Amino acid sequence: MKKNETRHPATGVATRLIGFFGMITHLFAPTKKRAENNAQHARTYLHGLLSETERKNSEAIADAAGSNIQSQDLQNFIADSQWSEDGVFAYVATQANRRLGNHPNSMLAVDESSFSKKGDHSAGVGRQYSGRQGKVDNCQVGVFSSLCNGPNAMLVGARLLLPDEWVKDPKRCREAGIPDDRIKAASKTDLARELIVQADDHGIQYARIGVDSFYGRDSSFLCWLEARGAEYYADIPANTHIWLRKPEGGARPASPGKHGATKVSEVIGINGGWKKFKRIKIRDGENGPVMVESLALRVWTWPTGETEARQCWLLISKDQGDAIKYTLSNAPSDTPHETLAKHQGQRHFIERNFQNSKSHLGMADYQVRKWRAWHRHMAMVALAGVFVAEERLFQKESSPLLSTRDVVQLLDWHFRNTPTLESVIEQIEKRHRRRDMASKSKIKTAEKIARKRRVSI
Repeated sequence: MKKNETRHPATGVATRLIGFFGMITHLFAPTKKRAENNAQHARTYLHGLLSETERKNSEAIADAAGSNIQSQDLQNFIADSQWSEDGVFAYVATQANRRLGNHPNSMLAVDESSFSKKGDHSAGVGRQYSGRQGKVDNCQVGVFSSLCNGPNAMLVGARLLLPDEWVKDPKRCREAGIPDDRIKAASKTDLARELIVQADDHGIQYARIGVDSFYGRDSSFLCWLEARGAEYYADIPANTHIWLRKPEGGARPASPGKHGATKVSEVIGINGGWKKFKRIKIRDGENGPVMVESLALRVWTWPTGETEARQCWLLISKDQGDAIKYTLSNAPSDTPHETLAKHQGQRHFIERNFQNSKSHLGMADYQVRKWRAWHRHMAMVALAGVFVAEERLFQKESSPLLSTRDVVQLLDWHFRNTPTLESVIEQIEKRHRRRDMASKSKIKTAEKIARKRRVSI
C-alpha cells in the first residue's frame, strides 16, 4: 500500500461499495420467474453513476462496463424490468433517517429542478420555466424531497411534473407510459404534498419542513402543513402582505394593502428597520463563518378562505452579498432569534445536493422517454447518494473535506486503475489544500472586517 493510500484508502471505499451492493440486492429481485438478472444490472447501473463516465446514460455506462454488458439490457432494466422504484425510495428513506433523521436539526426540504431536453416525446417535456436556465425552456421538471442535517443531505423522493398540455392528451400520455391514475392535473405544490406524505409513510423523522418561495406563496399549502402538525420555514416573495397588528373582521380583505397590511419588502423601512438587525452566524462554511444580518418579528398573515388571521414569525435576512430573503415560520413564539436564523438558512444544502447529484452522480444524464424510467433513474441516483453520504460520514474524522467528487474519483481509479492512484491522491489532496488555504484566508479577512466593525461601533 502506498504511503498516501492510508489516508485515502481507495480499496476501502471500493470494498464498502461491494458490501453496499450486497445489502441492496433484495430491492431488485424479480417479481416474476423470468430470465432477468436485475441485481446484476442494478449493480452495473449504480456503479456507472458512481464513476467518472461522461454522460452517465445506459449506453455510456454499458460501454464503460465492458463487452459483457449490452446497453439494451440496461435500458430494459431502467424502463421495463420487474422491480419497484417505490421500494428503492423506501429503502433510501430508511437509510437517510438512520443517518440524518430523528434529530433537532433534521429538515425535510422540498424543491424542484429542471432538465433540458430536446424533442417532445419524453414524458412531461414541454416549454416551461427552467430554474436552472432562469427562463422558459424545453425541459422536464421534477419536484424532489431531501432529508438534511447540517451540511449532509440525501435525496428521498422524486415526482415528475406533468404539464397541462400532457394532461389534455391521454393518448400521448399512454404512449409515454404514464399510468392512468397519474394523467391528471397536479401542480408542483400538489407534488410537494405527495412527497411529504410519502416521507411520513416511509417513517422519516424530521424536525421541520423547508420550502422556497414558489411553495411559500401558497397560503393554503402552509395551512395544510400546520394542520399536519409540521413546523415550517417557507420563503415568500417580497410582495407578500402581512399585518404588524392583528387585523379585525370575519373574512380576509380582498385588498389587504387597503386594510392595514404591509408588503414584507417594506417592513425594513418601518420603525428603524435595519437598525434593529442582529448579526448572526448561521453555519460554518468552507470560507469561514457564514453570517447574515437578521430580523425576526411576530406578524399576522390571513390565508385565503380562513375566517381569521394567524400569527407567525417573519424572518428577514441579508447575506454578505446583500441578497435579502423573506421567510414565514410557524415555529413556537419563544424560539430564540439565533435558532430561527439558522433554520431559515438550512435549505442551502438541498441546492448543494442537486449540484453534486447533477455534476457527479448522473442525475441529469439520463436518456429515457418513459414515465417510469424517469422515476427509476432518480431512485438509482438516490441510492448512489446514500452510498456517498455514508462514505463521507464514515470518513468524517480522518478526511473531513472528502467530497462527492472525491468518492467518485477514488472508486473510478479502483475499478479502472487509470490514472494512477498516486495522481488521484495528488489531485484530491491538492483540492483539499486549496480549499483549506482559501478557507483560512477568508476567515482572516472576515475577522479583520469584524474587528473594524467593532471599532467603528
